[in-house]
Amino acid sequence: MIVLRSGLVLVLLLGVSWRALPAQVLEERTAECDKGDVAACRDAGAQYELRADYERAAGYYQMACDGHQGVACANLARLVARGVRPPPFGSADPSRAAALYQASCDYEYAPGCTTLGLWLERGFPVSIDVTRSLGLFRRGCDLGDPEACRRLGVVYEAGTGVVPNTGTAAQYYSRGCDGVDQPSCFRLAEMYERGQGISSNPARAAALYLRGCEANDPNACVRLGSMYEEGRGVSRDTDRAKQLYRRACEIGNSAACRLPLMVGNDVILIRP
Repeated sequence: MIVLRSGLVLVLLLGVSWRALPAQVLEERTAECDKGDVAACRDAGAQYELRADYERAAGYYQMACDGHQGVACANLARLVARGVRPPPFGSADPSRAAALYQASCDYEYAPGCTTLGLWLERGFPVSIDVTRSLGLFRRGCDLGDPEACRRLGVVYEAGTGVVPNTGTAAQYYSRGCDGVDQPSCFRLAEMYERGQGISSNPARAAALYLRGCEANDPNACVRLGSMYEEGRGVSRDTDRAKQLYRRACEIGNSAACRLPLMVGNDVILIRP
């Protein structure tokens, strides 16, 4: 499954190559689409999008969406929200895009639920609707999108439109972490470390920070380093702490590079 989130051309396809296929293969897929194969319509839309033929891509996405291909509805929604063409933009239609994201969610494409939930939570580019956004996040989480689970964790932790409940927040962060969403894992580790919403478990926190550090999260490296430095949840090991702080510096935590850190009896200044 390929899910790329940015302002660039995105192809959100399940089981379909994101690379441009030979023209002959594309002709075969369009012919199959013409015969009623909606998955072929979805594929053809993606291939035309990769070729920057956005209007033709939109046409094939529409046929696939009409055939209940949720990913095609989400792809079409993105194009519609951008005015079909990339900059300079055409005439964007957020309301129609929102309806298409809702359709993608109805057809069980989880990221479509999450995207519309974020729009409604933030009130852009459509009007804010916190209650509806919660429903979409729940649907997305149940369908397997870890980002949707994380958004629910944030909602319950902050009490946005719901009664604050750190225990429920921890449950959703755990589901997000199980789906390999590193921000969910980091927040869950913090809750285990502090005993916030769940029983304190420094060893579990350290394991989650290690997982994040190995996934190149510099903040997780710093937090794990502090645990080794102080002997919380792990055996005290100042050499390991130094290694982790240096790792954090190497992968992007500028504070770890600039600030002198007291480790054991040494004062060290970590540099890139």
